[in-house]
Amino acid sequence: MSIAPLARILLIEDDLPLRELLQEVLGDEGYEIEVADSHHSGLVALTHEPFDLIITDSIKFTPPFGALESDELEIFQRAAQQVPMVFFTGYQEAQLLNADELGFAAIWQKPKDLTELLDGIHLLLHPTPPA
Repeated sequence: MSIAPLARILLIEDDLPLRELLQEVLGDEGYEIEVADSHHSGLVALTHEPFDLIITDSIKFTPPFGALESDELEIFQRAAQQVPMVFFTGYQEAQLLNADELGFAAIWQKPKDLTELLDGIHLLLHPTPPA
């Protein structure tokens, strides 16, 4: 008897060792993971399968304004439609950006503790209703 995955996550990460690590960790947690090394390959994945969450680092980001000016990001966000998207980056300047204004569910800074990462994913996929 197979157990259904917790959720389908599209992970877009250009750093191969990190991409493989996150794929393994998230897979071990029960998530079904599709990986891509760029938004171009991520777009291909989006046209073939639905996702519950997108985690991306592959944004051409030149601090402080690159993420705001990225046509690639805008095209990708249109394709993703209402799927929550997390900008997961090593650029500390990204913390100065407003996630809502850019259409992100969150902006996470690398490195991130794996427990915090898993907790953040869970909260995005299963938000608690206001009391």
